[in-house]
Amino acid sequence: MATRFKACSIDGCNRNAHRDKQGRNGMCKAHYRRLRIYGDPLVGRTMDGEPMEWLLRHRDFQGDECLPWPYNKNEHGQGQLRQGDGNIPASRMMCILAHGDPPSHVFEAAHSCGNGHLACCNQNHLRWATKKENAADRTLHGTQGRGSKNGHSILTDDDVHEIRRLRGFATFKQLAERFHVHPSCINDIMNGRTWAWLVTPT
Repeated sequence: MATRFKACSIDGCNRNAHRDKQGRNGMCKAHYRRLRIYGDPLVGRTMDGEPMEWLLRHRDFQGDECLPWPYNKNEHGQGQLRQGDGNIPASRMMCILAHGDPPSHVFEAAHSCGNGHLACCNQNHLRWATKKENAADRTLHGTQGRGSKNGHSILTDDDVHEIRRLRGFATFKQLAERFHVHPSCINDIMNGRTWAWLVTPT
């Protein structure tokens, strides 16, 4: 026997709202459940396509202030848009919509406002930039996660200054033990392969 179908009355929902599928009040099971729990069938989930519709509505935004992404964000606070089986940065999609495709796939959506970590999607604040240019922007804005600003860093800026000052007074192994890092880390610092941007006062 064929399953009877009754379309859910919620816009954009294609689920079966028939009683055979536990639908109620013209709504599918999921929307009816949200209505009973929250008093609103749309609470608790972003409707399919809504984030993209938001981008399309705001791609001609002309305000000077940042335009924060109101949907899903990653652990760094950057907006995320579901695309197929993965995610794409919301700012990248806004840059595509407002400024066209990037010159090549290696280009990133850079923020002139420095608020990519706050999920800004103001098209006036976005431009295509190389990875190096984008990193330079983050350094300028103080949002580049390098050195002690990197959440995985063991060393602080002061530690690195002290390590450099102790050159010639202690072996790399001794310094590594003191600062709880591997000797190769000390070697990289001393030879400018890491922390080269940090200037130690003389």
